[in-house]
Amino acid sequence: MIINDLNTFCEVVDLGSFSAVARKRGVTPSTIAKAISRLECRTNSRLFYRNTRSLSLTPEGDKLFELSPQFLRDSEELLQKLSSTHNAVSGVLRLDIPVFLGRIKVLNIIQTMAEQFATLKFDITLSDAYNDIVSDGTDVAIRIGDLPDSSMVAKKIGEQEWVLCCSPGYHQSLAGDLSIDKLEDLDTIGFRLPRVGKIMPWRFADNQEINLSANRSKFIMTCGEAMKHMALSGLGVAQLPNYMVDHELKNGSLVELLPDYRPVPTPIFAVLPNRKYIPGRVRFFMEELDKVFRTDIKNSP
Repeated sequence: MIINDLNTFCEVVDLGSFSAVARKRGVTPSTIAKAISRLECRTNSRLFYRNTRSLSLTPEGDKLFELSPQFLRDSEELLQKLSSTHNAVSGVLRLDIPVFLGRIKVLNIIQTMAEQFATLKFDITLSDAYNDIVSDGTDVAIRIGDLPDSSMVAKKIGEQEWVLCCSPGYHQSLAGDLSIDKLEDLDTIGFRLPRVGKIMPWRFADNQEINLSANRSKFIMTCGEAMKHMALSGLGVAQLPNYMVDHELKNGSLVELLPDYRPVPTPIFAVLPNRKYIPGRVRFFMEELDKVFRTDIKNSP
């Protein structure tokens, strides 16, 4: 505001009247008068001697007019530098990403950015807990599942499918036909949601689900990779993200159970604290993230 008012002040001096500046700008003379009044209030000085016929500078106004051009040039240079810094891929990129998803899909992006932008630094939280990204100063968080209403910006970048699976050996030990209502009798490997402490239910098509209990489950864990390890070891059945087990399903070290009953995929979002003034480092990361997930969709069967 003060820069605008200072520009108005200089124009009044150059053109000789409030009305001349108002005509040039297409505004009312009172608008110009208010700008000068704000500047006088800010400087605690009277800047003009004025009456109905003439307008002249006071000693304070004369001094301000003498200093104004350099101040305005310095201000313009500062704003240009800030704009350049804002648009540059530099500074510290702060990310909050689920552990496995981050390892297989995001770390390659980070490596590319680190190699391409020498001044860029990274502060990365790999966690399956949902931290407060505003208080943590996070630039981008990746969240899986429906999001609570908030003022933050969420962009859907992909989907996660859920696969019920076990080892071939465990699969061979199962007697008879398997159905959803018989799953609780198996050695279940459940996931405890870090943020709320609840055990995540197994979900299936047609909104069917099984609520796992800590008393009946073989394992309850807060780490998907640990759950996968137990399933690979033949110790039970786990419901895991497709990208975590795709390789093992292809090489036969894991077997999918009830494939016709996969639930509706879960959305994956990139979440930003706000939509205004997004730094260049964040815009670049979001573009690369979008490319990774678009490629995955294109290459999916």
